[in-house]
This record gives sequence, C-alpha cells and structure tokens, in this order.
Amino acid sequence: ENYDGAGQFRVMDAGFEIDASGDLDGVQYADPGEFAQVLRDNPAIPECLVERLFAYSLARPAGREDKPWLKFLNDRFSDQDYQLKPLMSSLATSKNFFAVTALPEGDSAEIQMGSR
Repeated sequence: ENYDGAGQFRVMDAGFEIDASGDLDGVQYADPGEFAQVLRDNPAIPECLVERLFAYSLARPAGREDKPWLKFLNDRFSDQDYQLKPLMSSLATSKNFFAVTALPEGDSAEIQMGSR
C-alpha cells in the first residue's frame, strides 16, 4: 500500500500515515518486506499462481478436465524452483493455448472468467 498508482513510494496518503501491516491466512506481517516473506512461505501460493496463470492464458477458468494438466504444471513449477518464465513458456507453447477462441460478441472476459 506504500506505492501509489504511478508506482511512487509514499508513507502518507491524504494526510494519514499508511499502515502496510496485515495478515495472510492468519500470519501477521508488519511491512512489505515481511509480507513478501509470508507470501513466499505460504504453501497455497504456487498452486494459486499456476491456476490463475492458466485461466488468464486460456481466457477461461480451469475445468475438471484440466486437473491432470494443472497437476503437471504444478509439479513442473515446483521441479523448476518456482521459476515463472518456464511456467509461462509451458502455458504459451501448449496445444490448449492455441485452442483459445474469441469470446462471443457482447461477452467480456470478466463474465467468462468468473469473479474469484
């Protein structure tokens, strides 16, 4: 929260000191550095990232039929020390990526993706 819309670091907003503390899944953090540590240590983050990148890259949420591929992507992401570039490459070079079709006229990606 210390960064504004232009990416400038700030400690005050509208005359009030910014409180960047909080908790994630019950784990407290006091500042952005601690938040990064909490994110890194949260075991749900890699799987969530894989699923969200999958949904974004294919313009649709994962379905039951995608579970084996998501497991493969999660295992590979782990095996590659959670490097983002190989994960994105796996998605972008998959046959599913090239099977993406245009949304029906009048639909938006937000409606198609759901509201997670």
